[in-house]
Amino acid sequence: MAALQAAQGLVSFEELAIHFTKEEWELLDPRQKALYKDIMLENYRNVTSLEGGDPLMPRPDLIRWLEELVIPPCMEGCSAAGSKDPEIKSEVDSYCPLRPLNIWFGELGEALEPICEVKREEEPSIVQAENLPPTERLCSIQPKVSAKRAKHSKLETCSRRSSCSCVKVNSVEALLQNPFPQRSLAEQRCIKELGPDCPDLCIVQTVLEKGKPVTRRFSRAWYDRKEWLCGSTSKNAFLCFPCLLFGGAVPWARTGVADMKQISLKTKVHEESAKHRENCLKLAELGRVNGAQPTDTGCDAHSRKHSQEVENSPPQSRSLECPEYHHLVDKRKTKSPFWVHFGLPADESGRTVSDGVAICKICSHSVSAKGGNTSNLGKHLQLKHPQEFRELPSSSRDVSVSSRKNAAEPAASASAAVTVAESPREQQNTALDSEPFNPKSSRSCTQAITEYLATCLEPYNTVDHPKFIQMVNTLKPKYPLPGRNYFATAGVPKLYKDTVEKMKREIRPVTKTELAVTADCWTSVAGAPFVAVTVHFISDEWKLTDACLACRHFWKEPSAAVLCEMLRDALSEWDIDMKNVFCSTTDNGANILRAVWQLGLEHISCFAHNINDGVNRALNLTQLRRAVRRLKRLQNSICRSWKMRQDLTRAQEMLEMDKVGLPSACPTRWWSLLKLCRRFLENQLPLCKVLTDYPSKRPLMLEGDDVSAVQDFVSAATVLEDLTTTLSGSSYITASSVLPLYRQIKKSLQPEEGDSVLLKDIKREILGALSEKYDSAPTATTLGLASLCDPRFRLRFLEAPEAVRQEAVKKMADLQGSLRAASTEPNTGPAPPRKRMLAKIFGLEAEEEGLALADDTSKAEKELNEYMAMPRVSFDECPLTWWKANEASFPMLKVLAKRFLAIPGTSVPSESLFSTAGNVLQRQRVSLLPENAEMQIFLAKNINFIQ
Repeated sequence: MAALQAAQGLVSFEELAIHFTKEEWELLDPRQKALYKDIMLENYRNVTSLEGGDPLMPRPDLIRWLEELVIPPCMEGCSAAGSKDPEIKSEVDSYCPLRPLNIWFGELGEALEPICEVKREEEPSIVQAENLPPTERLCSIQPKVSAKRAKHSKLETCSRRSSCSCVKVNSVEALLQNPFPQRSLAEQRCIKELGPDCPDLCIVQTVLEKGKPVTRRFSRAWYDRKEWLCGSTSKNAFLCFPCLLFGGAVPWARTGVADMKQISLKTKVHEESAKHRENCLKLAELGRVNGAQPTDTGCDAHSRKHSQEVENSPPQSRSLECPEYHHLVDKRKTKSPFWVHFGLPADESGRTVSDGVAICKICSHSVSAKGGNTSNLGKHLQLKHPQEFRELPSSSRDVSVSSRKNAAEPAASASAAVTVAESPREQQNTALDSEPFNPKSSRSCTQAITEYLATCLEPYNTVDHPKFIQMVNTLKPKYPLPGRNYFATAGVPKLYKDTVEKMKREIRPVTKTELAVTADCWTSVAGAPFVAVTVHFISDEWKLTDACLACRHFWKEPSAAVLCEMLRDALSEWDIDMKNVFCSTTDNGANILRAVWQLGLEHISCFAHNINDGVNRALNLTQLRRAVRRLKRLQNSICRSWKMRQDLTRAQEMLEMDKVGLPSACPTRWWSLLKLCRRFLENQLPLCKVLTDYPSKRPLMLEGDDVSAVQDFVSAATVLEDLTTTLSGSSYITASSVLPLYRQIKKSLQPEEGDSVLLKDIKREILGALSEKYDSAPTATTLGLASLCDPRFRLRFLEAPEAVRQEAVKKMADLQGSLRAASTEPNTGPAPPRKRMLAKIFGLEAEEEGLALADDTSKAEKELNEYMAMPRVSFDECPLTWWKANEASFPMLKVLAKRFLAIPGTSVPSESLFSTAGNVLQRQRVSLLPENAEMQIFLAKNINFIQ
């Protein structure tokens, strides 16, 4: 080692330097001079690095002279040996024959291989080079050539090695400093043979995607995938070699692409651009003597035709002056595929210069894009770049063209992610694909999607979801799917308008008869108050019909005056006179009750709300309230602990019981608390076993009086559960069942001898709440008439049947009188023939007898007696079906039946409407406009009226 170090110390640059006389130097051609310059400079750098010299030491005169020396480019000489073009090879051989230089290094007396033939498969480090002889050491430190470039047929010679000065010629920096078109033809041929420069780049980007860090790094594999790519170490970015030579899109020809996000998409879009293909064609034809020779792969005749179409295409009518910008940036938060070919102008810091101008990435043309409108972008692609326009999704192409012709047609909106990353697979062509697309089929598809969005309460952005677009393209490939703006501004409003018109045509014949309505108020999660109005009537075909008239929002305080005004306006919009509305069913809210009284309507209290009030009164009893509080605390502890739930399941398996948990109790639904109490009583043993294993949870278990209180509540409330379910429908008669069910409740909740004090108090509270509502005269009379008109009940379950009977006779007589008054109006028909002699005398007596029999009250009593004498009807039979078959026998009573049987016994119709509203106005859709929410709620509740 010491000897080696001593030998190394004797080696200096002067020993390795080669000196030429002036005559010898003039005999060298430019390529040999350039090779000599590079070798001398590199030998000096290597020797200096091995000796560890001071960089501030004066350099030899030879080095300073070589650094200032300017040598003309070596043309094609360095790569002609590997060229497959015989004309180029012969031309270069005649200009600069490739003769190896027999260079001797000083006094070492060892001849080296020509530098151009050095193998560079491996690059030993400087430490490894210290163990080699000086002559081999200098050759081993030469830079290596990548495997990809070594395999290229045009890069097998010294022209692609960094030790040769030709590498400087094809670098990005050299081409930007000295543009390619300004160079001589010989230099251009040399750069073409060299190909793109592919240095290693230091690109490392770490971003957050879906909350997770993602790192994107530079990979040399990109050079293998796209042979037109080149790299710049100063810009640390990718560029397009053909566009760098002949000019093209700014990012690929000047500034470079350093962002690795969606690099596959960016390279694909640029590779398919017309400018890139044109530049590839120019590069392939460069230096050819015969223009008819075939071009390189990928540059076919279609590229020439396309370039000619671009040049001969008419100018864009809506073009703008291109603003000054440094580079282009992608438009954020856009789903239109047109923006793949356009960008926004930005300055050096990446700040957008103008939001209303889009720059075409293919031809650098400026297009107006104010307000995010993509119509101009699509028109530009259609006129200037038809090939790129044809490659867009079919829905985007069709809609962009039709939007120019007819502004009322749906606007185009498709997801760029589906266009590139998630585009559906191409289907096999069938006979249907060759048929022209039927406009009627398109309208029917749009109508079906509109009804789906409106009635299924789907958000409008569903049509922009990639999978929804994929499904539509799979089912109907040629169908142009509209965007969310069309459905929100045109599709759903038109469906709403058509449905309203159809409902008015069906309701108009019955608006002059007496109707029943329900009303209620509700506040959304966004704090917007709504009022709902539903109407109920029986049609001429004896079919119970209910319809949602309105679900309105208002920004005033929901006082009685405001609610009264909104109810009157909602009915007047449907041409319903307030005189024809005789009854309204609502809850017990103070404001809604005052509004109904101000309108002069007869009020029916909701049966379900009355039961809920009675149960809540019972739950306020001290003993029961304490037991319910402890039971809820026990349920909350078990539901929040997965281990306790697992132990409860195991305990139920050991006891051979059903594996069930404790349900939660909702404060506004008393039957949910009943289910919790019933489930607790059924699973007391497994619950005790579970709590035994948790000492800290043992106090949660109910014992003694608490268990008895729960049992009393279940005993009293069980009978109410089935009754509430029975009256919670809106598609069948309910008002006629209220008084019979109330009588059954009173009978079931009567105190018994074995009842505890708490159970008696629970029954008393429930019965007290119901008696306040149904023992009053107006409500009892109205509901009694409804029971009388129901052939299932008639007068069987009424506590005051005679009073109801007399009221029915009175109303039937009044009805008969009104009908007779209408029949006595002046008759314009022919006069009856005059009676003569005996016929006149006896005819007068017949008229008097007819008047006696035509007494209104007598006819009403007779008809009612006949109705009461009819056979009993089963409780499972629909009363409307019975009336449809027997309406001719009871002409006066059928009028009362249509009036009173249409009354809803509960306010469930309006309550269910707000359940639908809750599904529309969710927390994820709080920004939905109230007007759009009203239309969706209206259409969802009136789905039967939609064609």
